[in-house]
This record gives sequence, C-alpha cells and structure tokens, in this order.
Amino acid sequence: MTTMTMDNKLDSKKIPQVNKELSFNDNVVAKVAAHAASDIEGVLDLKGSMMDNMTNMFTSSDTRGVNVDVSDDQEVAVSFEAILEYGKSAPVIFDRVVNTVCKTIPELTGLKVTEVKMNVKDMVTREEWNEQNKKDDDNK
Repeated sequence: MTTMTMDNKLDSKKIPQVNKELSFNDNVVAKVAAHAASDIEGVLDLKGSMMDNMTNMFTSSDTRGVNVDVSDDQEVAVSFEAILEYGKSAPVIFDRVVNTVCKTIPELTGLKVTEVKMNVKDMVTREEWNEQNKKDDDNK
C-alpha cells in the first residue's frame, strides 16, 4: 500500500490545520495504468501470466498484464504484457501508452511515474483478434 502525507495547500482560513494521509493499494495504481493503456488505439489486450490471470479470478479489479512497483517516495514503475494490433507501429503505440500513463497516474493519484516497460507478447490483426474473442465468447 502506498501512503502519502498531504500538505495543506488550501486556504488555511477555511480548513483548520489537519494531519492528512492518502494511501493507495498497489492494485488501484495497476488498475489506473490498465485503463489508461487499454484506451490506446492499437492495444488489443493486456495479458498477464497464468498467476496474474488466476489472481484476477478472485479479485474485482482487472489488472492482468500490469505490474506496478510503488516506492516509499511515491514513485511508480509500471510494466505491461500486451497484445498489439498487427500493422500498427509498436513504438508509436508504446509512446502513446507512456504519455497517457505518465499523465493519468499523477492526475488520479498524485504519484510520479518514473518507468514504463512493455513486453509485446503477440501482434495480431484486428480481424484475427475479433475472431479469437468470438470463439472465446462461444465457449463460455
């Protein structure tokens, strides 16, 4: 769990001096990163290891394929396991993911992103991806 001590930056006349503490479970930070990356054109899916997938069966948050390491000084390292769309530039997609994650995590949590890594596990066409997901849905 990440804990932050917040400075009282609001007008001190309106709010009395209060000790404040804001903390985030690492899963929350991973969820923010997962949502940010999933919204990028060309990212078809984030796929974690078998252990990540098993863990997600027992939790409400979908953070598969995303790992975060939050330091005591409120710095975050994020790593992704991703399936990207074939025919799209992986470096361009990665840059968009980095920019979005580095903007979204600080906006929502106040934490500073210091590292983003992505391991591309596969590249498939949109048609292949849709067909595979249709098969998976039919098997459920």
